[in-house]
This record gives sequence, structure tokens and C-alpha cells, in this order.
Amino acid sequence: LSLPDVIWLKRRLIEDELNKVILVHQPLDQWYPHAPWVFKEASNIKSVYAGHSHDIIYVKGPYKQISDVLNYINGTCSEEVKLQAATLTIFTKDGKEQTVLVDGGIRVDETPGGVEITAPSTVNWKKESTVSTVPIRLVTCIDGHYLNLIVLLRSETKCSICIQRRDQEVEVSGDVEIYALGKGIYSEQKPYDSWICSCGAAWNSYRVSPGDGLRLEFKE
Repeated sequence: LSLPDVIWLKRRLIEDELNKVILVHQPLDQWYPHAPWVFKEASNIKSVYAGHSHDIIYVKGPYKQISDVLNYINGTCSEEVKLQAATLTIFTKDGKEQTVLVDGGIRVDETPGGVEITAPSTVNWKKESTVSTVPIRLVTCIDGHYLNLIVLLRSETKCSICIQRRDQEVEVSGDVEIYALGKGIYSEQKPYDSWICSCGAAWNSYRVSPGDGLRLEFKE
């Protein structure tokens, strides 16, 4: 990182009390010793994601000042690496994060009423096969509006998602936990979360339990 980079980072880490996530190419232990003052007054750093090292590495810390920060390193996209995995993370509104490693592709097949999704296999940070919950994001465009669905599916299992038009509404249902979110979407159901985009548009998200349905309408 250059000096302007670390000065910018220091300012962003201390300007508010929001939860923070750092995305960087070089792993933290390769540049932290040269700029420890960046983290002197920092707060609420949830995790750091890096690449560069051609391996899968999980480290907590590793320095006293940031001993509770989780460091996820995944540089396995290089051709010579035998186990190539993708890092997927989901953040929830309570500030928690859940990170998994998938070592295969996500399969999506169209069905008459929606889609069938097959989750890939997963590995842990010791490169051992494991069972994990995989966050899978689907995006569909309905009358010019984009609806985002985040499906939480156990590795190497299948689920069915149904998206149906009902008059001026769209009904979303499935046999797995789903989060539906988008700009200008509304439901009579209480939102899981709501926020205002930097462009001024309102975004809502809704949780759909397995077997339940959620009716949505789009508003400008």
C-alpha cells in the first residue's frame, strides 16, 4: 500500500462507529508492521479479506492492536494451486458475518414455476471437506425492477424457489430460508431491514421462512 492509501484508510477507520470490512490485495501481516498507526484509533473492524498468497489461510489478529480481527486470505485462483476455492461471505444487520469456502460451481436450473438450485461442496480453512450453509444470490428483472434473492442452502443439497406474478404483485416462496431485497420493493410483511441508498432510493429486505410465501409490489 502507498502512503496515500494508508492515510485514507486511517481516516475511514476512525470517522464513525459503523462496522467495517477491509478488502485488500496484500495480506495484513505483509503491510501492517510498516503502518501500525493506521489502526491506533480504529473501531469495529469485523474482518479483513486478502489474496496474493497462493493458499487458503485463516488468521485471527495477528497483532495485539487488532487481535480480534478476522483475516481471511484466499489466493487460490492461480493455475498451479490444486484446490481452488471461492470465498463467500454474508453479513447480517446485527453485525455478524459468516464466511464459507466453496470448491465448485452453483447450479441453477429453470423450472415451470421458478428455479431449482444445487449448492456446491465446501471446505474449511484447513482444506478439509465440511458441511456449511452457502449464501447464494439470484437476481431477476421484473418489469424493469431488479429483485435480489439471497438463499441460504446447505452444501451439496437442492432447493426450489418459486417466483409468481399475481395481479400487480410478485409472490416469492421456497423450501429454504430466503431473503428478498431490492430498490422500491414493499410488502405488508414487516421488513427484515430497510435503508436509504446514496442515490436517495429506499431499499427494503424481507425474510421468507421455508414453506412460507412473501407478496411484494414495486413502487418508484
